[in-house]
Amino acid sequence: MASMLSERGVRTVQVLSLQADELMARLQGYEAVVISLKSRSLPADEACTLSRRALNQLTRLKPRQIHFKYCSTFDSTPMGNIGPVIETLMDALGVGFTIAVPALPVNLRTQYLGHLFVGSQLLSESHMRHHPLTPMTDANLVRHLQTQTRLGVGLIAHPLVRSGAEAIKQECSRLQDEGMAVALVDAICDEDLAQIAEAAIDLSFITGGSGLAMALPAAWTKRGWLSCEPRSRSHSGTSADPVLILSGSCSPVTLRQIQHLRNSGCAAIPLDVCRLISHGPDEEIARLLSEVKAAMNPNVPVMVFSSATIQERERVLRQAAASGFSPERVYALIEQVLAAVARQAVESGQVRRLVVAGGETSGAVMDALKIQAVEVVEVIASGVPSLKSIGGTTLALALKSGNFGGPDFFLEAIRSLREISLPAGGPTL
Repeated sequence: MASMLSERGVRTVQVLSLQADELMARLQGYEAVVISLKSRSLPADEACTLSRRALNQLTRLKPRQIHFKYCSTFDSTPMGNIGPVIETLMDALGVGFTIAVPALPVNLRTQYLGHLFVGSQLLSESHMRHHPLTPMTDANLVRHLQTQTRLGVGLIAHPLVRSGAEAIKQECSRLQDEGMAVALVDAICDEDLAQIAEAAIDLSFITGGSGLAMALPAAWTKRGWLSCEPRSRSHSGTSADPVLILSGSCSPVTLRQIQHLRNSGCAAIPLDVCRLISHGPDEEIARLLSEVKAAMNPNVPVMVFSSATIQERERVLRQAAASGFSPERVYALIEQVLAAVARQAVESGQVRRLVVAGGETSGAVMDALKIQAVEVVEVIASGVPSLKSIGGTTLALALKSGNFGGPDFFLEAIRSLREISLPAGGPTL
């Protein structure tokens, strides 16, 4: 979301988890603030508490709009938290109606007649059916969201969306009169998102994926809220600094990207999950760091990965279960190890440029590095920016959700990070 706003000329900062009021007060110079909570797979009550606290911080900045952002694949089981968080935020804001727009057509996430598609497949028939944390088994989002909330959930179908912003506004009013509080809105192309953004300009609270964020700046500009002139990017040339890649994502997209990177000659170091279970995290962290140090070379990126196919994951989880480890505990241990490798590699001065694949993994790594906020530098791939950390040790970062980027994403990320100017100086974590 931060990437898409920045690409359209909006000066954007991404705040990593809840931060002190002192930091938030320094963000007045930005036009958009994105707070990342790592709450996708949390129990609903925890996610609601975090979201309410984030809302309290954002409202001090007097925003024109609040946008609750979730994944374009609506990742959330029937016991999940998208519905409860929407309820919580609407109640806190005193809002009686909002929209839900998960579609991200540029990444082939589209919604038609209330059903979410991944490419040509229904969500429930795509790889998301096998997501390790939030398996999606129902593509009908109206029905799915209604299982999570007491609010009335309606639909603004695609034929009406194609009629334009005014028709969408009128349908919102009609649904609200009928007692609906949330309207899922179909979108199959960027033009649909543009019409939805235009219709939603007067809603103080909206929800959706990052696709909606692509369309909002144009609507804001029409309203005179910002100029949206593209900002120039300043680079220092290409650095020969080493780059460390950490991947916990198991999406087919990431698996193809890893193979492409390995074919290019990258030093690839697999995390041994079975050894992690039998020997514990400390020994596995030490092994990985030793191999990273031996492989580190300015001309050759180093990758540490736990990414695996469905069959490989099932085999490892069976072995883990035999040792009394639940899948959740295994995934938590993997995140712990990857985060510790990142932190210790930075603390030792080995790297200041990192690429992280996987939303949960990215959150764990940023927590371990104690990074409070990042500014978007440029867009590497749709929905994935290069970033420069704010405060503490200045790092160049790229954080990628599993399904984003083309086959050569990692090579593009390495190029982008090496063009970011970093100040001299050792680690201060």
